[in-house]
Amino acid sequence: MNAFKLRTLVFALALVGSASAMAAGSTTATLTNSATIAASCTLTATGFTSTYDPVTANAGAAGTPVKDTSGSVTYTCTNGGTNALIALDGGGHDTGTSAIPIRHLAGTTHTTDLLAYNLYQESTYTTPWGYTATAELAAVEDGTQHVQTVYTEIPAGQSLLHVDTYNDTVIATITF
Repeated sequence: MNAFKLRTLVFALALVGSASAMAAGSTTATLTNSATIAASCTLTATGFTSTYDPVTANAGAAGTPVKDTSGSVTYTCTNGGTNALIALDGGGHDTGTSAIPIRHLAGTTHTTDLLAYNLYQESTYTTPWGYTATAELAAVEDGTQHVQTVYTEIPAGQSLLHVDTYNDTVIATITF
């Protein structure tokens, strides 16, 4: 190897060594990361459609109430939430109390005609669905979707009503 190449090689190695010596220190820092999952729920609702016969099937006090129809509320709440409750208000024509509202469907043409109906939390028709803590439904808070049936009853014996289409709007609310 000739002397010039040897000196150039030695010089290059010296530069590399000195560059390494210049970058010989280091330090560290901690990156702290976090995420918060807040309580949250989604809610949708579907009403019922029914037929009421005040002359034969549903006539008089001994008649059979209509219990063949239902609506539903569909909800999802974050896993581990605390005490989410689903309420159904009394609708646009209710009487009674917020714990046990007496709901009415109003006639479309005969707007003063009111067809009474009730909404229940279970198929035994024993727990009315209202909008106070004692009449609300406790939601399952596990992060998955749930469909809760809204059981509907139209009491028998409402024979003085006109032929018409009867409607009401009930607002479902989930508090979490």
